[in-house]
Amino acid sequence: MFKNLHFRKWFSKINPRKFAIKMEKEIEQDFHNATKDSLDRNELQRAQTDRDYNLQYTWETFEIYLSDKIIHKSYKYDIPLPSPRPQSNTEEEVGTEWSYAGTYYQYYLNDCGRFELKKKIKEEQKWVKDKISFYVSIIFGVLGLIVGVLSQI
Repeated sequence: MFKNLHFRKWFSKINPRKFAIKMEKEIEQDFHNATKDSLDRNELQRAQTDRDYNLQYTWETFEIYLSDKIIHKSYKYDIPLPSPRPQSNTEEEVGTEWSYAGTYYQYYLNDCGRFELKKKIKEEQKWVKDKISFYVSIIFGVLGLIVGVLSQI
């Protein structure tokens, strides 16, 4: 069901949280439809395994999307990541900022890591905004002074 969908393309065009919730409801509905008629234990177990995998796939896609989005924003402002992205699957190298997506075989920033990065990005955005407003106020002040002097002549 999900192999043919390219979630990352979809997530970039729509609200990802609503899409993930919608997909979760569809997965639960498919599971309910598959299990209401079936009494075979193997079919029930297969349906439950499929449901669990599809739910994990959907939410990991959502988490990876959020992680990639904030990482790209940090690159824009030249802000370093909270810790380097782990390269291996060992738990010793993984900090508190990273989680492992088993369906994608890659690491993504979890809530803690995204929070830290968002905080740094907001500080940088505030600094840039303050810098711009400082120069804009100087320019308008000088323009006001010039207009005032020219109106007196």
